[in-house]
Amino acid sequence: MVHVEDSNDGIRANGSIAYELLQYPRILKLTYGADYWDFHRQNRIYFSPEEYLQHGPMLHWRHYLNREHYAGAEELYYGIKLPLRVDNDGETFWGGGAEFLWDINRRWTLAADFNGISGNPYEGYFGRLWVRYRF
Repeated sequence: MVHVEDSNDGIRANGSIAYELLQYPRILKLTYGADYWDFHRQNRIYFSPEEYLQHGPMLHWRHYLNREHYAGAEELYYGIKLPLRVDNDGETFWGGGAEFLWDINRRWTLAADFNGISGNPYEGYFGRLWVRYRF
């Protein structure tokens, strides 16, 4: 359920399935996913579609650079993502993404994740940086 301050509530759902072509420590994954949006009212100020579906494949490469490889080991990796999406109007979307994670030690993690997709009716660019401390 999506709640917006102007009472234009709606539903957003997504799902995906993946198959690993290459496995750890160099993972190459083929994913097929779908996203669904349905707002009660369309608004010109923000993307608020009615019964909108976007789906397609994504290729995801992740390379682990850890010194040790066991469950619970401190992780260090980078990755790239290449999605191709099609919506229920037949519009095509291309995108890209990058990720990085470094467990500096058992307590501290530094990470970044950036994604973008471009097509009609919208373009979306998302990014996040975070620092994690474990007690």
